[in-house]
Amino acid sequence: MRTILTFAFLGLPAIAHAAAVDPVHPGTALRVKATNAVLDPTVRKAADGSELVALTFQPSVAPSLTLSPTQGAWHWPANGTMRLRVQNGMPWPVTLIVDVASGDTHLKTTVGLPPGPPQTLSLPLHATSPRAFGMQVGPPMPFDDGKIKRLVATSVDGAIDAAHVSSVTLSMPQPGAAQTVLIGAIDDVPGDADLKAAYTGIVDRYGQYTRATWPEKIASDAELKQRADATPHVDAVAGLDRYGGRTDLAAMKATGWFHTQKQNGRWWLVTPEGHAFFSLGVNAVNHTDGRTYVQGREFMFTDASGASGRFGGTADSRSDHG
Repeated sequence: MRTILTFAFLGLPAIAHAAAVDPVHPGTALRVKATNAVLDPTVRKAADGSELVALTFQPSVAPSLTLSPTQGAWHWPANGTMRLRVQNGMPWPVTLIVDVASGDTHLKTTVGLPPGPPQTLSLPLHATSPRAFGMQVGPPMPFDDGKIKRLVATSVDGAIDAAHVSSVTLSMPQPGAAQTVLIGAIDDVPGDADLKAAYTGIVDRYGQYTRATWPEKIASDAELKQRADATPHVDAVAGLDRYGGRTDLAAMKATGWFHTQKQNGRWWLVTPEGHAFFSLGVNAVNHTDGRTYVQGREFMFTDASGASGRFGGTADSRSDHG
């Protein structure tokens, strides 16, 4: 107690704790400011037991809700993660903008919030992008980690002093009609485990995305070999030869090979049977330095053993040079 009193007499700024960031039970430690938005204090119980309150953004340029400590600032861990319990109250996806401020500096992200049950929105407290993981775009969100649905902000801009967080603002870009989301408590955790989890194990041994299924998805070596050895079925089409050449056009040389030929002042692609055809599709497959790199991001692959095999390499696509 003496130490606390000494700090108070010295006039050092008060530091609030993340437990106070609870719009469901704001108390006196939390300041709530709504701009063209309405926060309904009625507590709603989600199916998973979490408590939420309804936040409705009104039609306007930038409706928002700002949460800030009544005194001092929140002390969050550097390079940590902010977690917000949130649920879309509409039957369609909505766009949510999250702005974490530390004085005049800001950390911002924009996420798409799909309809459905409550989920945990994770915001790394530092700038990041899919490029940091060697990708053009991040994996689809939300994803189920086996416990809860997580919506991780994979693109974050700006920088803040996490030890002195002055506010958290939730907003929406000019809704045309009232849009409601349900929000719960905000928590902070050290590290960026949520961000890493968003990318962990997303590629299987065949290079396929692991968090989705589709009819053509390969499940085993045997299935892959069967698909590769299968003769594709091609329906006969009137007016085309068996190679796809146009039989309704003037015939050209039938050489038994695909070739080019100039006729009537124009160059044509010609099938082995001597008919002009139009080519659309993959035109080359070769062994270059454009392979997917594994080094440094082995956690993204369920089986990274291929990196040391015939097609392994050391390129890093983050450099834009393969």
